[in-house]
Amino acid sequence: MLVMSPWNYPFLLTVNPVIGAIAGGNTVLVKPSAYRPATAEILRSVFEEALPNGDVVTITGGRAENQALLTYTYDYIFFTGSPAVGKVVMEAAAKNLTPLTLELGGKSPVIVDKTAKIEATAKRILFGKLLNAGQTCIAPDHVICHKSIKNDLLAELKRQTETLFSNRDYIDKYWPKVVNRHHFERLTALAKDQVIVVGGKSNPTTRQISMTVIDEPDWESPVMQEEIFGPILPVLSYDSLDRLIQEQKTRPKPLALYLFTDDNAVKKRVLTELPFGGGCVNDTVLHISSSYAPFGGVGNSGMGNYHGKFSFETFTQKKTVLYNSWRFDVPVRHHPYKKPEQTIPEFLLK
Repeated sequence: MLVMSPWNYPFLLTVNPVIGAIAGGNTVLVKPSAYRPATAEILRSVFEEALPNGDVVTITGGRAENQALLTYTYDYIFFTGSPAVGKVVMEAAAKNLTPLTLELGGKSPVIVDKTAKIEATAKRILFGKLLNAGQTCIAPDHVICHKSIKNDLLAELKRQTETLFSNRDYIDKYWPKVVNRHHFERLTALAKDQVIVVGGKSNPTTRQISMTVIDEPDWESPVMQEEIFGPILPVLSYDSLDRLIQEQKTRPKPLALYLFTDDNAVKKRVLTELPFGGGCVNDTVLHISSSYAPFGGVGNSGMGNYHGKFSFETFTQKKTVLYNSWRFDVPVRHHPYKKPEQTIPEFLLK
């Protein structure tokens, strides 16, 4: 088995699938992200100490090592990362008809209906967005709020953000950094020339970007064309649920979708009509907290799933085997058929 893991939760998102693989009786080749070399060495030492027989082998390096690894044949490939790299992995797997799981990402929307409770909605959106400074594959990417309450939601997001970021010492010490210079510059460029409700500050020395809420960006702007993967939250408005659902169907299928509403009819329509990997009603992110539920994407956000028993099932193969007795054999199944026009007794076919 080959497990290729990302940089944003480098330990968890490596160990989690590896546990499922070794539980299924497999040996595993692990390729951690090159952006986290120190964590890669920790993973290597943990695997070597816990499994000294070489059941799990860690390979470090960058793009060249990734490309070399994909030239080999595996029983299964498990990849977590971007859709762009996921396509490369899938193309390599197809050459050997290797089955695979792709845990990708995408622009996970938050839909806020006019019946939502504003204060709780803002608090729970910020909970999901602030995790790892937005560098989470299922983080809320953007908010689509009913126009009748959008200004109220913006005001509450601003109030809560300012409160959270009022302790400068706490932020300097504990607010997560953007992973590297490239992503820091990419994120600051996304917020450029936008209407900033709160935030918008950044520190290139520490690679920290304050939680930033932007108002009504154009759908064609860069911030709405790529997965943000950082502490920037666009808030847009809608006035027709029919139009919102129709437009969302034209976009790539997201890894997560979050809906805030007290209207059961809205819940039913959104949850049944829109495809997405997983999600929450009146909360964010917490759908991944249960080991009894599968986690995975759909379409552009991935294929396959894992967590709990589903990890074991991902890394094992179901076989059908029939054991027969020597004592009894049904003669009518063997040639020559003496009376082909006769019907075989129904009980023999059950």
